[in-house]
Amino acid sequence: MKSFTTIKTRNYECEQWFLDNIRKPAQAFLASEEGHAFVRTHFGDEFADTIYERMDEPLCRIYLIRYKGIPLYRGESVKPYARLGDHIFHMHEDSRSYFGLEEHEVQFVTFEVGSLSYSYLSERRAAEMAAIQSDLPILQGRNHLCILRKDRYYEVHKWYNDRDEIAKAIDKSVFGPGRYCIEWRDFVHGNPCLNWSEQELDETLTVRIGQFVDALSREDRRKLLHQLAQNLGSSGYVTTRMAKLILTRLFDGNETLDDFFKMMQFSSDIISENLKVRVTE
Repeated sequence: MKSFTTIKTRNYECEQWFLDNIRKPAQAFLASEEGHAFVRTHFGDEFADTIYERMDEPLCRIYLIRYKGIPLYRGESVKPYARLGDHIFHMHEDSRSYFGLEEHEVQFVTFEVGSLSYSYLSERRAAEMAAIQSDLPILQGRNHLCILRKDRYYEVHKWYNDRDEIAKAIDKSVFGPGRYCIEWRDFVHGNPCLNWSEQELDETLTVRIGQFVDALSREDRRKLLHQLAQNLGSSGYVTTRMAKLILTRLFDGNETLDDFFKMMQFSSDIISENLKVRVTE
């Protein structure tokens, strides 16, 4: 009788390492009382029910992890819910190293599994890459590859990777007193000191501003476009596309908005004082 020997290829060794060091520990954790409690506490009962029911389904789909509504990481897997289980295990073990998040920030993470199935790995990888290039997840925005662990916390906590921070920036700049201090027309019609057509805008900021504007309700978007038109001192109409461009040009280059807002507040205070003087006179 012939004996058969398993041929260990490089792929086999990688797969075996993955099973031994990630998948099996993750599955053991999820099956434990601690794992059940972690999933339900941080991600809710509805998601917990789904992941435990569909863990072994070979759906062949891409998935998305969000942090505070912002795309954080894109992936693909034959068993996407099992793969999300691997990520949850890492969030429990070392969320800062793997995902750039403090332990208390994990509660703001949400998961999405795509509705389309791709039978072939090449198809899934192509769909995954197209999605990465479209929404630039925080951990894959640089060359569309996963960034180094040492850089993840810094990248996650950039101001424009937080919808609340974007909302605050737009509210203060577009609707607040500081709007009088901004040369809005320069951001639309061009500045003689800056050739807009040659300016390379921050790609990630461009995407984040676009995502924020697209996520606004119809009424809130209408208010934003109307106010931008007023700021321009024109009765014309600002399109959604133009609004995204104006806002991206306005905030590009601001690693933090503190100094920018202080400048606006200082200028608006001067304007307010001048108005008071005029009224008194």
